[in-house]
Amino acid sequence: MKTIKKISLLLLLSISFVGCDKVKDLLTLNIDDVDMTQTTEISVAGSTSAAPARVAAASTAFTKTATVQLSQIEDIKKYLDNIKSITLNTVMCKVTGVNNGVVQSLSLTAANVTKSLSPITVGVDMPVSFTNAELIQIASSLLTNQKLDLVLNGTVSQAPVTFSITTTLNADFVVKVVK
Repeated sequence: MKTIKKISLLLLLSISFVGCDKVKDLLTLNIDDVDMTQTTEISVAGSTSAAPARVAAASTAFTKTATVQLSQIEDIKKYLDNIKSITLNTVMCKVTGVNNGVVQSLSLTAANVTKSLSPITVGVDMPVSFTNAELIQIASSLLTNQKLDLVLNGTVSQAPVTFSITTTLNADFVVKVVK
C-alpha cells in the first residue's frame, strides 16, 4: 500500500512539473526566421582636381551608420515590452547599384564587433562571418537597446560614386504572450 502511495505521489509530481512547462509554453510565443533589413545609400564625393588618365586614383574611404530598430519590425513591434530572448542566426550584406568604379573593401561593425567582407561581389548576398559568441553579443545588445547601430566602412576605387548596401539580420524571437 505504501508503494502505491509513493508511486501516486511521484506520478502527481511528474504531472505537475510537465504541466508547469506546458503552461509556460502557452504563455510564450516563438517568432522564428524574422528578417530585419536595412538599406543604406552610400554616396562618395569625388575630388575637384582631375588626375591624368594614366595615373590610378587613390582609394576613397566611406563610413555610414544604419540603425535597425525593433519598433520598425512588423512581426515584433506589438511585443516590444515582452521580448524574452533573441537568437541571431545570420547577418548578410549585399552591395547593389554601383554606378562608377569598384567597392574595394567593406566592413561591418555591430555591438563593437567588426568583421570584414571579402571579396566584395556586387548583387550577391554576402555572409558576415560573426562567430556564435559574437552573434550572441550582438543579439544581447539588440535586446537591451531594442535597436542596433550598424557601421559600414570601406573604400571605393573611384569617386564620385553612389551605391546601396542592404544589411539583413535573421533572428528568432521568444516573447511573453501574457505579462
